[in-house]
Amino acid sequence: MAGLEGQTRRLVLTDLDSWHWENLALPAGVRLAPFRYTAPTGQPVTAVARFGPDGVEGKLTPGPFRDLGDALLYVPGSRKLAVHLRPDGTFTAGSQDVLAAGQFLASSVLSDRQQRRQQLYRDVLQHLGGGLAARKVLLAWADPIDTHFTLVPNARLVGDALLVIPLRLENPARGARVTVPGPLIPYRRVITEGLVAPTLNAHTGTAMHLRFQLPAEVLPLKVERARLAAKITAPSRRVTVAGRTEGGPVEIHRVESPLDPIRVEITDERLLHLDEEGGLHLNLVVSDLLGDAQEGQDGSQKIDEWTIEYLELEVTGQR
Repeated sequence: MAGLEGQTRRLVLTDLDSWHWENLALPAGVRLAPFRYTAPTGQPVTAVARFGPDGVEGKLTPGPFRDLGDALLYVPGSRKLAVHLRPDGTFTAGSQDVLAAGQFLASSVLSDRQQRRQQLYRDVLQHLGGGLAARKVLLAWADPIDTHFTLVPNARLVGDALLVIPLRLENPARGARVTVPGPLIPYRRVITEGLVAPTLNAHTGTAMHLRFQLPAEVLPLKVERARLAAKITAPSRRVTVAGRTEGGPVEIHRVESPLDPIRVEITDERLLHLDEEGGLHLNLVVSDLLGDAQEGQDGSQKIDEWTIEYLELEVTGQR
């Protein structure tokens, strides 16, 4: 307990549910202490979803928890998605719900309570450990349940409960039209030795062959459209995106010195074929510094770092 570290105190049990402390004198003021309670839920707390025409749609079974809100879909290594929860526990999340980096709630104006929730989201997700760190997780706030920790009679119970629930994905029906939001499609860089993490920043130009892996739950899928969303800051450099065909790369977007978000629609059927394991392939090239930008005003060599803040590929098709 804060303020009492390094001191020995004795808890004496004299009878069933009868106990007292010895050598304990609490200083004036508020004291905080951790408390752990294992609550019976009566039924499993679960989150089950599938991909539908507008993104993720599913059902949250909250057990004894009530008044859920400010829900979030956590995806390892990607931006988070705000989740729309309905009173019956059904929920949706689509590409329009993708949150900016560092943002965890969809509201533009947050109440004091929501600001505390957002800060706790930030702290929890930075230290999410065990198997949860590598899984898709649904998080939601709820009213606290009775922990049977009573200090005074008829005390008013305040606070929040944070639910952290692994998300279980199910297969959509055959023939269903589905959309997979970009944050749920991980990607890797393809090199001769295999798949590696992509280069997200550098001081020199680079050319990357990228492979986007669709979720196993939607495969096989006939892809009808893909939408690339990226935030690449590359002053004095040219950024080129190309699809891959049997005849070679096909350029689909080019921009110099990008600062604003990049959005590219891909509808050419030749560029939408998946490999045998459900991967869609693109090329991304960030050039060396262009022309006079290679030298500063004093003639010295100028080095500008380029950075990829996010790179996401949304895919729509029919299963």
